[in-house]
Formats: sequence, C-alpha cells, structure tokens
Amino acid sequence: MLHFASRAVFCIALLGMSAALFAADNIPEVKNGKNPEGAAYTLEIVEDLRMGPDLGDEYLWPGLTTTVTVDDRGHMYVANTGDRCIMEYDKTGAFVRKIGGPGEGPGEFQNLILFQILADGRGAAFEAAGQATRHVWFDKDMKFVERTMPAPPGTMFQQAYWSPDGQRLFVLGIKPDMQTRKIISKWMVYVPASKTEHVLVEYQTDFPNPQTLGTPDGFAALMGENIKPVAQGKLGLVAFAADGRTYTAVAKHYVITAWDSEMNKLFTFGRDYTPISQTKEDIDAVVEPVVDNFRGAMPEQLKHLFTENTIRKALEIADFPPSRLPIQGLNTTGDGKIIAIHNADILANTYTGDLFNKEGKYLGQFKHKMKGLTSAQNMVFKGDYMYRVEIGENDETEIVRYRCKVKPADKI
Repeated sequence: MLHFASRAVFCIALLGMSAALFAADNIPEVKNGKNPEGAAYTLEIVEDLRMGPDLGDEYLWPGLTTTVTVDDRGHMYVANTGDRCIMEYDKTGAFVRKIGGPGEGPGEFQNLILFQILADGRGAAFEAAGQATRHVWFDKDMKFVERTMPAPPGTMFQQAYWSPDGQRLFVLGIKPDMQTRKIISKWMVYVPASKTEHVLVEYQTDFPNPQTLGTPDGFAALMGENIKPVAQGKLGLVAFAADGRTYTAVAKHYVITAWDSEMNKLFTFGRDYTPISQTKEDIDAVVEPVVDNFRGAMPEQLKHLFTENTIRKALEIADFPPSRLPIQGLNTTGDGKIIAIHNADILANTYTGDLFNKEGKYLGQFKHKMKGLTSAQNMVFKGDYMYRVEIGENDETEIVRYRCKVKPADKI
C-alpha cells in the first residue's frame, strides 16, 4: 500500500513538473493570414544622402565593408577592414577623422571585422585575432577603454553583434570537438554577464580531411558541407530593438519569437505565405559570393580546384530545397516595427520585407532595391532614417541614408 502510494505521489509530482515545463514554453502565438487584416501599410523609403567614390581615395574604406553604424548626432562610422581603422563622417557626409589603426597597441586592430555605436554612445569593435575573437571598447569620445574576450572557453565567435544596451550578443559560435572530429556551430543570443546561451539552431560539420582536401572530390565535399546548413535554412536571425526586446527566428521557418529584456519569451508570430520557388539561376546567384570567399581564403596551391565541375558537385551535396527560405533577415525600425525580409531576389536586385507591429500583427509589405547584401546588420535604423552599405554601379562601396516612414499602402 505504501509502495503504491509512493509511486502515485511520484507520478503526480512528475506530471506536475511536466505541466510546469510545458506551460513555461506554451507562450501565446499571434497568427496572421497571407494578407493584413484591415488597412495595409508599407514602408516608404526615399534616398536622402549617398556617399561614395567622390569622397576621394583618402577618405574611402578599402576592404570588405558591409555595415555602417550611427550615433545620436547622425555621425556615421565605417569599419575600414583594409586599413584596420574606423572612419567617421558627419551627418552631411563630410569626413571627420580616422580612429585606430593596425597593431596591438591601445585602440589598434589586428583583424577588424565590425564596429558598432551602442545606445549610450560607447563604441564596440569586433575583431578576429587568430583563433581568438575579442571586442575593443571605446568611450563616447572614441578613446580606447579596454579589450574583452566574451566568448566561452574553447568557443570562437565568427561574428558578434551587440544589443543596443550592450547586454546581449547575437553570435555564430564555433567549437571544435577533438574527440568526435566534428565542428559544432551554434547561432545564438549569448549573455556574457550570466554566460547564458539561447541557442536558435545548432549543427555539426566534419573536420576537413587533409588527405582528401587536395583532391577535387574532397574539396567539393568540404565546400558542399559548409554551404549545406545555410542552404537548408539552419541560419539564426536576430533583431535587437531599442526598447530592450529581442526578436529571433530560424530561416527555414516563418516563426518569429519575441523576448523581453531579460530574455524571457513573450510570444511568437509569423504569417501564412505561398512558398517562392528557386531556380538554378537563383541558387547560382546565392552561391557565387560564397564561392568567391572560399577562393579568396584558400592557399594558391589549392585554387586550381575551383572548377565548374567541383562547384556543381558541391551544390549537389548542399542539397538546396525547391523553395526559397521564408525569412532571410530580421530588423526593427526606429519606431519599433519589426521587419522580416521575406524574399531577397539577387537576380532582380530587390528585396521584399514584411512589416509587423510590436504586438506581432502583420501590417503589409514593402519592396526596395537591394544593391548588395541584405542582412540584419546591413540595414541600420536610427530615428526616421535607414543607413545601408551598398554596392554601386561600378562595384564600388557606398554609404546611403534613406528617410523612412510607415504609411498606408494606398497613399504611396
């Protein structure tokens, strides 16, 4: 009898724990159809300023530059990855100064990747130094403060983007497992203060095999396995809002999760949609910059492996789905609207964004010329403006400022 009673109490306790765990993740879901309920809205985007080659060679930014960041005065900052310094321009586009330079001294960079201005005016530069990744911090006057290495031991951040309050990081964490010979990749929101990982999606790839890497088949396998996670939508997406909220998604599902400033889940939202098919030409356009990056990073003695046949085999291994990913980027506007990039059409040089309000209600769509990369960090909203780094007609990098306003769709 006592044995039965004990078992009964145990089962009741177990059920209670299961119910509590279920309830903890049973957050509200905001459902939307293919079209907005009521009046439809769109985002009006009007060019306000364009900065490019006319600045003169001395004030341009050689190297791969994909982001611009802005302070409260409207001053724009660009990570000059070629000269390993930061370029500052005022709100009219006039050059102000260079910050930092190559080296290991205070405020200098070994491998500058990204620069941000946070809400309190501090600057945070992300750089990769060998197998280590670190942040170089500056005060409001852009004077060097310190270097930090927020990544957990054994993990390297391939990219790291701070929330406006400097409390959370959107990262791709890479950790090799020597026992299994696997590389573990995690797209996540990382909280350095508590060392908490909010993992959005995780996948594993094999270590490169040095015995086959120099062969066409071995090289095709390496390239294909690295393209495959992104091709199949294992791509984490994050947008940090000025009010402290975080919005997350995984590219293969049209489900966006809203979190509060303490990283507690609030609700999920998305919308019904008709899948958009992708052709071979679409896939080739997506893969071309990836292949170019591979080619640029490979030693000269291996570059002969980049043949049409090798790339074709790599794409077969990557196994692209017949439809485009439903979400290809996340962002928030200056007034707190959420943008989900639903269709980045590289061949047409346009992207289509879905607009949602803070309650997760679908408001409508907008379309804009792409002119280069479209990512969470590439579109920077500040007040009534959006700032972007774009690729000009002559393949030259330009900074563009747009005036943005949400308007009824029938008023555009």
